[in-house]
Amino acid sequence: MKKLLLISAILVLILNIQAEAQFKDWSSKFGIRYNQIYPENEFRNVGFGGNDDFSFKSYYFSFLAEILYSVKLSDVFDAEFNLGYGRYAGDAYCNDIDQGDYKTTILPFDIRVKVNPFRFKSWNPFFYAGAGIMHYISHIKPEGLDCDFNKKNGWAGLFPVGLGSEFSLGKNFLLEFSLGGAFSTSYELDGFQSRTEKIWDSYLSTSIGFIYLINNIEKDTLVNNDVNELKTNPLTTDTDADGLPDFDEVNKYKTNPLEIDSDQDGLTDYQEIIEYKTNPINADTDSDGLTDFDEITKYKTDPLNPDSDGDGLSDSEEIFAYKTNPNNKDTDGGSIDDFTEVKRGTNPLSVKDDIEETKKQVFVFDNITFGFDKTNITRESEKILNNALIVLKEHNNILIEISGHTDNRGTKNYNKILSIKRAESVKEWLAKKGIDSERMTAIGFGMEKPIVPNTTKANRQKNRRCELKQTN
Repeated sequence: MKKLLLISAILVLILNIQAEAQFKDWSSKFGIRYNQIYPENEFRNVGFGGNDDFSFKSYYFSFLAEILYSVKLSDVFDAEFNLGYGRYAGDAYCNDIDQGDYKTTILPFDIRVKVNPFRFKSWNPFFYAGAGIMHYISHIKPEGLDCDFNKKNGWAGLFPVGLGSEFSLGKNFLLEFSLGGAFSTSYELDGFQSRTEKIWDSYLSTSIGFIYLINNIEKDTLVNNDVNELKTNPLTTDTDADGLPDFDEVNKYKTNPLEIDSDQDGLTDYQEIIEYKTNPINADTDSDGLTDFDEITKYKTDPLNPDSDGDGLSDSEEIFAYKTNPNNKDTDGGSIDDFTEVKRGTNPLSVKDDIEETKKQVFVFDNITFGFDKTNITRESEKILNNALIVLKEHNNILIEISGHTDNRGTKNYNKILSIKRAESVKEWLAKKGIDSERMTAIGFGMEKPIVPNTTKANRQKNRRCELKQTN
């Protein structure tokens, strides 16, 4: 009952410890391990050796104490070096006859490869296999048995296998439980070697270990001045519990250690850095006008590429301005990509106009942008208009529509008037350069047709524009 209560108390302690250890963030470990071992040999044992008379009656106290040093090879594999001292003992009970006792000192050294298929935040299941050597010294051997054994000590090969799990005990400490055993190449650990049967002596084991993370990144905590300035919690290395240590947030990622989502885009800093590779301090990593969260969860576009389908239109243009599919460069499936349809004035949502009339020449004009609440033509815009002017003079049959647009600041009526003024300003400029006014139509849409969301200063600048479209 006392043992049961002790085990229960240990389990409760484990379940209630604050999960702090980050199993992915260490480079080496040092620890001690105690193994309760159960000999397997020709004599009566727990049922897996040469004598399958399942019984603990012949069991004598046997143990193996080890020191270990582990090196991280990757997120999945570790190399562990173990050096031990122990006792291999029991009652030489065979064929219903007590043949005396055996007791042997064992000194094993082995190298194990530990496989960690899953590394959780507070516990780490693993399995292992290894190889090594063991020196043994026989102190007591069975009496009255006819055997070939006459050595007091010797060397043997050793092959440990097993499985277990590590649990976080706080900042840099782990508690390990494991179940396993080892096969040796010796027939003589039990002080007896049969002349007729060749049975390798081995043992099963249950173990508990305490491990210290030597180069755990959590050791690289913020100094007191940083803690005081940033208001982080000095009792934990991950104040906002986002899966990233405060030290890394401040020094490596430049994120806010007090905010689980530094850029407030709906994705945690951990998700952005580890899962999606987006910028955790920029809500729109690819600057296409869509937040990383919306691209991943709503539109299924690539948050690292402003043009997910590579058709020449940004994801935000496709979604907001043209209502096309940002993940399909030819939304209507008519063999003409969305970019070409938009630039030539056909409908990217209808397959009917994908076959262009061969006699019709289509000219694409760049948009002209304006300053906030401005209608005047800037020098930069004049360069664009000069290109349009050349086309209009060379092709005097072209008719164009000049449409003015605004951002969303101001009232609807005011922006409607402002957009018309912008269109008239462009029309007047072209007329002064010799283009017949009858060939041009000026209209204003106000803030009704943004090409990108009006969420940033840069986006609002794009929406303050005039578009020139050929109408014939």
